[in-house]
Amino acid sequence: MKTKQIKQSIILCLLTILSFNVVAQVKIYQGISKNSKDCKYLFQNKTVYKGNIPDSSACILSIDQEINYNGKSTIDSDCGYACKLCKVYKCNNGKKD
Repeated sequence: MKTKQIKQSIILCLLTILSFNVVAQVKIYQGISKNSKDCKYLFQNKTVYKGNIPDSSACILSIDQEINYNGKSTIDSDCGYACKLCKVYKCNNGKKD
């Protein structure tokens, strides 16, 4: 009887952990935006944006809010700023990521 209760407890515990993980996952927005307002809205809502943002202010905003930004930036300072803060930021500016 005790073995059955222990198994049920373990299963319940695992289900609880899994449900928290699903809730904790952030939305992923994949696409191209040339409108900085769209980018800022996504970052305010803690959304991971994978795309091409030519607006450098949107990139910096993402770094400030500790968002993982995987995109393209032609501004070297964006990459340098990201590296100093140890954020995940992949740049496409002709230099090493």
